[in-house]
Amino acid sequence: MNGKTILVVDDEEFIRRMLDRMLQHGNYTVISADCGERAVEIIKGPQGPSVDLVILDIMMPGMGGKKTYHALKAIRDVKILLSSGFGKDGDVQEILNSGADGFLQKPFVLSDLLEATGKTLAG
Repeated sequence: MNGKTILVVDDEEFIRRMLDRMLQHGNYTVISADCGERAVEIIKGPQGPSVDLVILDIMMPGMGGKKTYHALKAIRDVKILLSSGFGKDGDVQEILNSGADGFLQKPFVLSDLLEATGKTLAG
């Protein structure tokens, strides 16, 4: 392992599992959350893991990506890579303007994921 932990936040179980497998190719430790509320619990938890990067889906029921982004940033200055199948308009661009660390367009391939993850962690 490379010592880096990534929190994947996506309401779709298939996407969470796929990202887990893909990120393991980069020797990352992966934690998953199925909603924004759970991601906040993980980041806030006193016994919680040290998270180096959050890959955050924008379109989720309940606490969507925009609210989740702001809630996570209010707790800790963690790097956040946004992920969406809808492009960089609307909420995505607004969150990027607020300081998100990057954007990953769905669908993506392994090399794109590992490149975006590496750049975001290095930046």
